[in-house]
Amino acid sequence: MVSENLLRISHSRRLLCMSYRFLITFAVCVLTSTAHGMISFGYLSKNEAKEHGLEIRHRAAGPDHVGVTVTFSPKGRWAAFEKPSQLNYVELSLEGDDGRPSLRTRLREDRSEKDRVSVFFTVERSQLHQIRIWLTRRITDVADVVRMEDFIPLESIATDYQYVPPRPAKAQTDDSVGEPPSDAPASSN
Repeated sequence: MVSENLLRISHSRRLLCMSYRFLITFAVCVLTSTAHGMISFGYLSKNEAKEHGLEIRHRAAGPDHVGVTVTFSPKGRWAAFEKPSQLNYVELSLEGDDGRPSLRTRLREDRSEKDRVSVFFTVERSQLHQIRIWLTRRITDVADVVRMEDFIPLESIATDYQYVPPRPAKAQTDDSVGEPPSDAPASSN
């Protein structure tokens, strides 16, 4: 009977040690893993962007909107973007008045130019100061953030956008379809 109690105690100790080992191993794995959402980021200045080949172009896209194209070379700092991957992406963030993102979305990359990656988006002029572009490399958990207000001064955006209505369609001149043109002689039957 005493030996049975000793076996039970010994078995309980082994289970307790195994559960502690499991918890410690689990904690180490979680704390050293890169999959828990921590990303280091830094804001790019105009000079840094120019050094690394980042270009930002804009144009009026309506009476109240701006079309913005961000283009960069997938070399050097952004070498991870050389091949399309789910781990590297360009993301647009719209920050609220409190400085926290109220909207985040990935932008579709255009790779039609050789050795260039481009993204395009349209934004309302009044929200341009809230837009941030994130160039995220998940393999290294690093992101470069571009503040649109630092690159596109609101005064430089043309506000004289003018709507040009489409031209009216020309009168139909084909006799085989529809009514004959008004200057054609009437047929007598």
